[in-house]
Amino acid sequence: MVQYEKTGTWGGAGLIVTLTVTKVLISAPSLYAKQSASAGWLEVLLSGVFELLVLAIVLKLFLQFENMDIIDISQYALGNIGRILTGSVCCAVFVISSAAVFRSFGELIRNTVIRGISYENVAFFLIIVGIFAGYLGFKTIVSINGLVLPFVLVAILIIMLINIPRYAITNILPIWGNGLDVTIKNAVLKNASFYEVGIILFLYPYLREKISVKKIGFTALLLSIVLTSVITLLYQLSVPYEAAGTFALPLYQMTRMIKAGTFFQRIEPLNVFIWSGV
Repeated sequence: MVQYEKTGTWGGAGLIVTLTVTKVLISAPSLYAKQSASAGWLEVLLSGVFELLVLAIVLKLFLQFENMDIIDISQYALGNIGRILTGSVCCAVFVISSAAVFRSFGELIRNTVIRGISYENVAFFLIIVGIFAGYLGFKTIVSINGLVLPFVLVAILIIMLINIPRYAITNILPIWGNGLDVTIKNAVLKNASFYEVGIILFLYPYLREKISVKKIGFTALLLSIVLTSVITLLYQLSVPYEAAGTFALPLYQMTRMIKAGTFFQRIEPLNVFIWSGV
């Protein structure tokens, strides 16, 4: 029987939240503003509510199987064919999504905070970091996420608070955007803010207690919903939705708007810290 290194609740939740926040830092709020206009933040919130319902149903079924992840369950139900099919689909989803984030992250960070370095060098560095993280092992990655995430959250909070003078309630009017029906449709069918919570289906064997699966899943999803909704809302309060849908790096754009004395004129390094932590 395979022996798994055990990890804690906060570390597992931190891993999922970190993966979710990465999309928010790169482009997600801009996409939501483009899809639902002034109701982009509401689209995220409604999507989160829908995801909570889905997670509750999935975990109800998933926890019927003791100490098995989704691959093991597929093999139990359908044999090796089920294991291969499930593994292939999950691998394709995570590889494709990770590749998109990897490409966007590399290009955007090169064009903003480390100008003069070629994209190939940035990509090579990110690949080396990924290989090194894989060598350290899953438990180490989770533990590091648990340690770094609080600092990332504090940095994001500082940026949002300092930007208060830029917020204008008129930027999120009309409140329903292109219509409540359109916003709900986008939230259910187009919004992929929280798919990373599906990683919980692979974490079960690594957890010390069965109850940790629920704790990690709901803690991570609730925190992701709050962060994504709030960042999207404050971004749209800072930028009219007509322009909000055209910018990449929403949080970076918010840091560039800050006018709060000499100390905060170059607050972009704080955003770089956030990226580095993620």
